Amino acid sequence: MYSPICLALGLMAVLFTCGNAELDNTRIVDGDVIHVSQAPYIVQLRIGTQPFCGGTLVHPEIVVTAAHCFDSLTPELMAHLKIVGGANTRTDEGVQRRVVSMIKSGTYNKQTLNTDVAVLKLESPMVGKFIKTVPLCSAPPEQGDLIQVSGWGHTTHKGVGSHDLLTIRIPTVTRQTCQRYYGIPITNYMFCANGGSKDSCQGDSGGPAILFGELCGIVSFGAGCASGAPGVYADVYSLRGFINDAMDSLLKE
Repeated sequence: MYSPICLALGLMAVLFTCGNAELDNTRIVDGDVIHVSQAPYIVQLRIGTQPFCGGTLVHPEIVVTAAHCFDSLTPELMAHLKIVGGANTRTDEGVQRRVVSMIKSGTYNKQTLNTDVAVLKLESPMVGKFIKTVPLCSAPPEQGDLIQVSGWGHTTHKGVGSHDLLTIRIPTVTRQTCQRYYGIPITNYMFCANGGSKDSCQGDSGGPAILFGELCGIVSFGAGCASGAPGVYADVYSLRGFINDAMDSLLKE
């Protein structure tokens, strides 16, 4: 059973889930605790006091995340969305900004999670002691490259979110290897990584996969957490044209 990162949030007694019910959210399993200064580009997407997805600061006013994080967000909930940077734990206040605009990939498909990317504009630049931007991927990941994935997501399948920021380094695998585990196409806008006992999990969706100091992947979906199946990431190198165009458009507003 595969599934995108699903959401379960409480806001004014509203409970909702996001994404395709057959696709699982991702989280960090068997990760190491780090200080946010070691991943200063990572941000939380919050409604209320708890993060439901991650994201990456690629410009002081621009965050890149997964499109599926917004599949079930109503306009009312979107009005309460906050981006939090510089947070060491899932409840730190950090530096908070509202989202004023969003562009999702026009070819995003919430059934197959193809082109699972959204670009957000913040109300004002996000700056702080432990906040830095990261560049977009300049070359495609190759088989065996070690990506660094960080987040506050679940530490076991269907578990609870981590209080501390966790990180893992896991190797990429070929799309052909990855395809054996999934009933939807693993497209050129995705890549996969398999760390055995290490994996992303529920609540890590939208967060960064870093390679050589660049944002090369966005946590998208998986089959459980550390289940043996590779985790799937939106391929930032393949999507960089869309991301750059969206960023240019948003910054002109």
